[in-house]
Order: sequence, then C-alpha cells, then structure tokens
Amino acid sequence: MRREMIFFAALAFTALVGVFAIWWNTQSVHERGFFSFARFSERSPDQDPASYIKGEFEKCLRTRIGWRSPCYKELGEVISRQFTLRYSLAALKKIESEPVIRGQCHSLTHFLAQNEFRKTKSIADTFNQCQIVCGEGCYHGAVEAYLEDAGLAGAGDAEIVPAIIGACDSAKQSPEKAVYNHCLHGIGHALMLVTDLELPASLKLCDVLRGQDEPERCYSGAFMENVFNAGNPDHPARFVKPEDPSYPCTILDLRYQEICYSSQATFVLGRSGQNFSEAMKFCGAIPSSFAESCF
Repeated sequence: MRREMIFFAALAFTALVGVFAIWWNTQSVHERGFFSFARFSERSPDQDPASYIKGEFEKCLRTRIGWRSPCYKELGEVISRQFTLRYSLAALKKIESEPVIRGQCHSLTHFLAQNEFRKTKSIADTFNQCQIVCGEGCYHGAVEAYLEDAGLAGAGDAEIVPAIIGACDSAKQSPEKAVYNHCLHGIGHALMLVTDLELPASLKLCDVLRGQDEPERCYSGAFMENVFNAGNPDHPARFVKPEDPSYPCTILDLRYQEICYSSQATFVLGRSGQNFSEAMKFCGAIPSSFAESCF
C-alpha cells in the first residue's frame, strides 16, 4: 500500500509539473520573453553544482520553450558531459522546490536519463542511478531512449510490441514497486514519441503489456505526453482541442476514458492559469462514473 501511495503521489507531483508546463507553453513569446537561443557555460571549479545548474536552467526559461524543447535537450547534454546522472539528479534535488526549477525540471531529467541510457545501453543500469526527483522523469527518459535507440520511430506494431514486452522486467525486481510502475509509465511516454504523438495507436500498444494494472500505468504516460505537449511550439500535440477539453476522451474506447479524463483535468488546470474552479467545473460535467478519479 505504501509503495502504491508513493507512486500515485509521484504522479500527482508530475501532474502539477504538467500544469505549469501547459500554462508556460501557451504563453505568448512577449509574455515569456524571447531569445532565439541559449548559450551554456561550463561549470567553474569553485561553483556549487546546484547553483550552476540553476543558472544554466534559467537560460532556457528565457527562450521560447516547450515540453520537448531543444533547449532542455542541449542543456542535458552540457550537464551530462560534466557530471554523472546520479550527481546531476542530486544537485537538482537540492533546488527542485524553487519555482523557477519546479515547472520544467521534469523535462530536463528525461533528457539526462536518455543521455545515460546511451552510455550504458541498459535500462537497469540507468535506473540504478535514478532518484525520486522532478517527478521521476529519469525513469521515463531511460525507457524513451531504449525505444528510440532501437530504431522504432515510425515502426509498425510487429516491431514495437516485442521491444516493450519485458522491457520493465529488470525494474520489476526492484524492492520498490514504484520503480516498476514508473518504468511502465515511461513506456507510455516512449510510445508517443515513436508514434509521433499518435495517441490512439500508443494506447493500443499499451494493451499488449502483461498483467492487470500494467496497461493502465502505460496509458497514464501516453496521456501525460499528450497533454504536456498542448501548445508546445516545438512538437504540438495532435489530440488536444482547447475548445473541447473532453477531447480526446470522447473518441476513445471506454477502457481508456477514466485516465483520459483525469489527464484532461490537468490540461484544463494548466490552460486556465491554475484556476481550480475551472478544473472542478470540468470534472463535474464529465460522465459521473469517471468524476471521482477526475477530482
């Protein structure tokens, strides 16, 4: 029970990160401030790593960013050249509570883990360096790199299915069940990347995962990737309609709808500038069988 609570608490934190990300993505360039690129610097020998990362991170915030912004990817490469993944995450943990970091550090940890996977070529070895920080993006990024590096972008189901079956077996052996759940959630994120944000196709692929709860963990990652990309100038979501927040839930099979509506509540909260009354209004208007999980 405690492990389940940890997992859902982590998802709740990630959802709050998503609220900020959605809001930020939908602000105009004038409102956010705009520079065409960020110039990153190497850390000086006497500079505290956490302070250094915060300073470089703020450079991305002054650019036109999105959830999958190339700025965060480039920053991740700069950081990975200087520190191990474990050391980088430990530095982020010291500053993640600061508003300037909290909103987008989940995205950065995705890229840091991708870089580490490309060194180790192992989900298990990458997970061994992951920490509970920034919405656990480390676990998600490792699985993303696993599928991307397998050359599965644009591949058919016949190629993708064997790659995801058993992908989280090593994580299943972890004494913390939350690690296995985060891995399954990461598969959902990864499927959205290799299918070019094709949500229905990603959900269908989640269904091949074994076990009672495994597909739903995967659904949550796919839906999160969908809503996080709402308004993303770098890679806009294809299954989001600002004028109809119940979409895409209304076009999906019943088994997907509970998690869909819950994710869309995050979308509404982000689009409304964290107006909880708007989110509650949305949850009150959806089919009653899904209202409890939406709230």
